[in-house]
Amino acid sequence: MTTHDSMSCDVLVLGAGMAGLSAAGYAAEHGATVIVLERAKSIGGSALLSGGILWTATSRERMQLYGTGIPGLGDVVLRNYARGLEWLRRRGVAISPAVPVLHGRGYQIDILDHLRGCKNLVEQHGGHVALDTESRELLRNDNGAVTGARICHADGVIDVHAAATILATGGYQNSSELRAQHIHPNARDKLLLRTNPMSRGDGMRLAGFNRAFLGIETPVEESLKEAQKGQNLRHDLLESVKKIQSYGIEVMAGFIVGFDNDPDDIFDRMINFIKDSAIPLAMVGLLTALPNTQLWRRLNSEGRLLGESGGSNTHSDLNFVTRMDSARLVEGYKSILRSIYDTREYYDRALECLRRVSQTGFKSQRGTSFLNDLSALTRITLKLGVRDQDRWEFWRYLTQTLAHNRGAFADSMRLAAMGYHFRKLTETYCE
Repeated sequence: MTTHDSMSCDVLVLGAGMAGLSAAGYAAEHGATVIVLERAKSIGGSALLSGGILWTATSRERMQLYGTGIPGLGDVVLRNYARGLEWLRRRGVAISPAVPVLHGRGYQIDILDHLRGCKNLVEQHGGHVALDTESRELLRNDNGAVTGARICHADGVIDVHAAATILATGGYQNSSELRAQHIHPNARDKLLLRTNPMSRGDGMRLAGFNRAFLGIETPVEESLKEAQKGQNLRHDLLESVKKIQSYGIEVMAGFIVGFDNDPDDIFDRMINFIKDSAIPLAMVGLLTALPNTQLWRRLNSEGRLLGESGGSNTHSDLNFVTRMDSARLVEGYKSILRSIYDTREYYDRALECLRRVSQTGFKSQRGTSFLNDLSALTRITLKLGVRDQDRWEFWRYLTQTLAHNRGAFADSMRLAAMGYHFRKLTETYCE
């Protein structure tokens, strides 16, 4: 096996733009030894093309106007925005008075001063910022956890080992291949660009990006309007899911029942949508009103709140008066779970998902060892193919996978295990 020179650090950051250098500088200031790797010959990335406005939305509801993303991370931004500004001020970075920006507020900062200051912090605390350096692959341990990166530098190929690795490599707008794949075929060469030439999707490739979670919520247009999910109304939802799958990306999704505008046939419509979309891992929950949200305030003004939410939307403890009879709503919700995690129905959905995502020839990266993979396969086969009462469905699923989607065998076993998990949860909840 080829060996390479190696070095180690506390934090490895791939990308020396705004996100990467900010994280690196903050970590270094708090005692970490940091190595920053940048493909370009200078720091800054796409931040150098910006106007230097550091801004955010002023509430969670306003942030959701730009898409759901991961709500928990949005909360982190809202909670720590003021602390970030204070960090800049403490370091002497020039900051303008507040200005309105779209659905929020922002401050113009001396972005070059900030970036150079972060670079200095890294170097002052024993770290390095290496430019003109390519990251070839992520290093992983036997359990698949990322432990650093293999890089190509003027000094040769080096393995950088780190306790934490941060991917801050930017987007993919300067990759004609990825533009055509994720935007539109015409975006390959007919899209006017103002872009950092190093934004080539390196982080996506390194991470083996092949799954995405969508907050679909509901196939009912009026309920989407009620939830202010305008972004889900811009395109046909089923076609959008198929398009993402056609790029080799498995879609997972979240769904909700219990909206005021849900029609009588919402349960059948939800089941049919999940089936037609070939989304194996569909997380369905009952609508719940969380404190101080827009929904909570509206229901409170209407006198419909029954108490605080327990924090879970998979239990039948509704905390507001629903438009639909509550007993019918809960039973309809359970009928969705029983249907989508019925063994045959789930396996058929998984097979269709694998067929769609495998058309690109994409294969997910395997970060685990052969022995770990063999052990997992043995456990899955014993549990689902021998002990489970629906074992014949497992063998049918396995046979179909080997016949039509052999290249996605590892993913098929992962989906089988996940489906068994959700089936058991459904049986416990619906008993």
